[in-house]
Parts: sequence; C-alpha cells; structure tokens
Amino acid sequence: MDKKLTYELIGRSVLDLSWIKKIASQKNRNFLLLAEGLFMYLPKNEVIKFFKAISENFVQSQIVLEVVIEKYTHGIWKKIIEMKIKRLLGLNAGSSYNFGIKNAFELESYADGIKVINEWSYIEDTDMKPKFLKYMGISRTQWTISLSINNKN
Repeated sequence: MDKKLTYELIGRSVLDLSWIKKIASQKNRNFLLLAEGLFMYLPKNEVIKFFKAISENFVQSQIVLEVVIEKYTHGIWKKIIEMKIKRLLGLNAGSSYNFGIKNAFELESYADGIKVINEWSYIEDTDMKPKFLKYMGISRTQWTISLSINNKN
C-alpha cells in the first residue's frame, strides 16, 4: 500500500513552541525537521528550550540543522561576522551569530534522547573545489548535523 506523504505549513515562529504540540497531537513518530540557517541567529537558551520541547514530543524522528562554531558568537570573531553579513547581504549591524557549539555532541546534552547521527561539511565533500580548502582547518566552522530524536515519552 502506498503511503501518501503530506505536509502542512504552520505560520509561527520556531520559538512559539505551540506548533510542536499541534503536530505531536496528531502523531509523534517519523518526523523530519529541517533547520537551515536558523539556530545560529537565536539565543542559546531558546535553542535549548526548543531541543527539550522536541525531545519531549517526538520519537523515532530526526532533525537536520546547520550550526556554526561557538567562537563566532562573541568577541572579535562576532564583529568580523557582523561586518561580513553587512557587506555580503546588506543587513545592518546587529545581524550576527548568537548561538554556536564547540562540537556536534554538545547538542546531545540539551535534552534526553537526542543523539548525533552524522555531520557534514561542504569543505569535506569529495567533490569540493578548490580542493586545497580541505586542508585549511575550516571544515567545522559552519556545518550540518543530523540528530535522532528517540526519547521514551
């Protein structure tokens, strides 16, 4: 029997956690959550609240997210990122990274049942060009992480 794949757009902020309850009330298994270019702009305490909420409401699911290294969220590195964002995107000062991590496994400490499945960086891809970038030590400055959500709720 073919399963019909469906999706629903929910017009709410990711930080308005009521959308999680709405989805989980229908069925809480086998979800894939995608968060590209999102968490690095949010306050750390809000990201941790989000992970706790998804851990409490979903099982046998996954989240794929993009992250930045923690050093980009403070000091001179934060200022450099702000200038780069302003120059490349035309956004005003203040548009910068607020949330970063030291490594992918840090995310596992945010909530029960969150486990790293995989990490990927464009720089590490075998088809990446120019190839010399692989050897510059910048592969884990911005990268993608897949996590499983398997809390027993």
